[in-house]
Amino acid sequence: MKHRYREKHEVNDIKVIECIDCGFKHLFPLPTQKRLDEFYKNHFQESTPSPNLDDKKETLLEILGDSPDKRILDVGAWNGEFLDKFEDLGWERVGIEPNKKKKKILELKGVMVFEDFLEEIEVALLGKFDVVNLSFVLEHTLMPKKNLEIVFNDLLKPNGIICVEVPNEFNPLQMAIIKNKDIPIYWLYSPDHINYFNFDSLEQLIQRIGFEVLHKESDFPVEFFVLMGENYIGNEKVGKRIHKKRCVLEENLESAGLNNLKRSIYKHFASLNIGRSVLMYARKPLIDI
Repeated sequence: MKHRYREKHEVNDIKVIECIDCGFKHLFPLPTQKRLDEFYKNHFQESTPSPNLDDKKETLLEILGDSPDKRILDVGAWNGEFLDKFEDLGWERVGIEPNKKKKKILELKGVMVFEDFLEEIEVALLGKFDVVNLSFVLEHTLMPKKNLEIVFNDLLKPNGIICVEVPNEFNPLQMAIIKNKDIPIYWLYSPDHINYFNFDSLEQLIQRIGFEVLHKESDFPVEFFVLMGENYIGNEKVGKRIHKKRCVLEENLESAGLNNLKRSIYKHFASLNIGRSVLMYARKPLIDI
């Protein structure tokens, strides 16, 4: 497939284009599926886990309620931390996880697991779900649009909810860093980060499939630290320190009874396209026949 693009970014041997046809940025050329299969099943290591699992659960319960007759699918379930949040509700928990070691952990937790990639699974075996979660998945797949179409057409019940989380890349604070600090584009990774989204491009992609976007939220913009003089880029020691500071901030707000204030701030960050992650909830609407 020939890709038309508006702009191209290149750092070392990694090239990314803003694809006109796709509507988002991605690696160019794309890696082969064979290379990705080998990488994810044997070598992939998760980076810092999502710190907002309780907030995500709260949002989903606000939308769907907490009745025990729900089914939830986590695509890229890893070690099951998100699915753990729904065990006490009696929800049926299903995971898709291509990593062999993590699959065994999920099975020990009583989760039904499919050891493959979403687009390669016989979806009829999974059934229909009230919630499908894709946290930090779409940036890794060769076919993000197809993944969303599978969820919409084959996996979600009518009025079911998809929760999508991806890194917020080429955001204004990142661009300020490379401009003011004379640092090359530092968030490109190959082969694991194939696609690069922001709030606008992810929302447009989700809506093209047919979803109705309900809620958008971000998280703490760690780029603030670099702009304040604590450069974590390429420095694991500094990176761990600032991650701890971010966690302490959120824990202190929560312990003071101000978690809703934190979430309100993060919603405003989303409207400004800042924050390290894009978090989006969308509904599969009822279809009049």
